[in-house]
Amino acid sequence: MKKPIRIKALQKVFNKFIRTRDCAGDSGGNCISCGKWFPFEELEAGHYFTTGSAPSLRFNEKNVNIQCTGCNKWRSGNLAFYSAALIRKYGKDIITELRAEVSKELPSSSEMYELEKHYKQQIENFTNE
Repeated sequence: MKKPIRIKALQKVFNKFIRTRDCAGDSGGNCISCGKWFPFEELEAGHYFTTGSAPSLRFNEKNVNIQCTGCNKWRSGNLAFYSAALIRKYGKDIITELRAEVSKELPSSSEMYELEKHYKQQIENFTNE
């Protein structure tokens, strides 16, 4: 499978994993930026460092958290609140840690295939708990 197609397939599974992880199943959860609760179907996998500015962080679990559509799309990530929440969630060095990963390469197609299988299994594990 060509890399752009593999990226799309992995992105779909990865986004569902993020939503499932952060919602503790499929009921719903709180947007990392505004903190408001939303049903599962209304939440998105929002990137702190965008896929355009930092493609290497596209599948970084700490860089991607649930966001409401308002924060993710209409407020460009609502980054001031997002960064404060990341620090609360992962510690004071998280932004520096993510910045250090910016110059890395995207996984290869075969690595993406393995990641896709991994995240499918993780989703299954969450939904069977």
